[in-house]
Amino acid sequence: MTPDAQYWGPLQRGGTPTPYDRWLATLYGAGATRLAMSGSYGRMVNLSGREIGSISLEDAVAQTPKLVNPDGDLVTAARGLGIVFGDE
Repeated sequence: MTPDAQYWGPLQRGGTPTPYDRWLATLYGAGATRLAMSGSYGRMVNLSGREIGSISLEDAVAQTPKLVNPDGDLVTAARGLGIVFGDE
């Protein structure tokens, strides 16, 4: 058995990918590739208006309200799968 990447966005919204979904996925992928190839680690790709850019992970976390309970079921399940959050 081999793992395959899955894109759940359209399924969660109830339909097949739209041209916009495909365009956006292409832009995010190209942006992430540019970051990796330039050695810009510790950053994430973001969309501001219709422009792809990047933001440091520290800035992204500082701007986003903390909506996930770190002691809740979601994080507990993720930790059980071996996902690391960098807080240990």
